[in-house]
Amino acid sequence: MVQDNFNRGYYGHSSTVGNGWYETEKSYNDVAISYNHLQLRDSLSGLPDAAATRWINTSGYQNISLMYDFKPLSASDYSDKLYVDFRTLGSNTWTKLASHSLGGSGWSWNTKYLSSSATDTKLQLRFWTDVSDSYSGNYEGAYIDNVKLWGDPVPVTATPEPSTMALFATGMVGMGLWRARRNKKEQAASIE
Repeated sequence: MVQDNFNRGYYGHSSTVGNGWYETEKSYNDVAISYNHLQLRDSLSGLPDAAATRWINTSGYQNISLMYDFKPLSASDYSDKLYVDFRTLGSNTWTKLASHSLGGSGWSWNTKYLSSSATDTKLQLRFWTDVSDSYSGNYEGAYIDNVKLWGDPVPVTATPEPSTMALFATGMVGMGLWRARRNKKEQAASIE
């Protein structure tokens, strides 16, 4: 369905995420592409601090799963969090898929199963941070990479086309008339 490794063809920093992602941030570069990773950094009053969302059409799919990698920014501590959630079209309520502490320094690989409400619909996926430190130059948050959303095709039940049904019905009527005519001839022959 959707796959994004955030490799936009350069190895640097861009304040535009692109590829269908919508950005929520305080400054122009808090939600950005940084060295071919989605960067979420900031400390805002209220939630989320920094977020990137994307609408995804899951029509025709079931058993939907999400895979992604994340790495804390170097200034992050264990009280800082990365959240992953989704909501379906028409819903104002987010369903939480994951909550990760941002202490540490290595990459973490994750796979999450979305609930059955994500089947055969349109949904909004969101990665967002809640960090506590707002000291100038002490940026906290996370890098996101290798996002992949996939599912199994919904089985299609075969239904005959109307023209096929009409042809079948015509054939059955024709056979019925032929049988009635044959029975009438057989009855007439047996009376003689």
